Amino acid sequence: MTPTPDRNRPGTTAVPPQFRLADLSVDRAALFGLTVEYMTWVTQGIADYEQAAEAPSVASVERYVAEGLEQMCSKRPPEGAFYLVEWNDALAGMCGLRQIAPGVAEFKRIYVRPSHRGLRLGEAMLQRLIDDAVAFGCEKAVLDSAPF
Repeated sequence: MTPTPDRNRPGTTAVPPQFRLADLSVDRAALFGLTVEYMTWVTQGIADYEQAAEAPSVASVERYVAEGLEQMCSKRPPEGAFYLVEWNDALAGMCGLRQIAPGVAEFKRIYVRPSHRGLRLGEAMLQRLIDDAVAFGCEKAVLDSAPF
């Protein structure tokens, strides 16, 4: 599908992203690769921000991701949801939420791949998570974000 410009929003296209609930039984490799990409970006960003000598090694990032995949995808609606986000038939990012207390949602891993930035996919992801949180009965939401 060829994207068409959205005249109401410069710099975007009218092609909406597709949100697919992640399923480790079929999506493990995609989730692992995307989460390693995300965590490598985060750790490098933190190292740059803190002017550290170097970021953690890829091997340590891969170990961390491998240990956390089950937990990341363990919550199902209405306790939580984790999505793979596709745009124009390509894996563009991921996002999720989980209830951390009654009526409180935490947004997790809102990540858009560099190749898909500028399409306002992050905005669409955040709106999806807000809509889900409301549908799941949450009255508050929190986001833990890196300082860079």
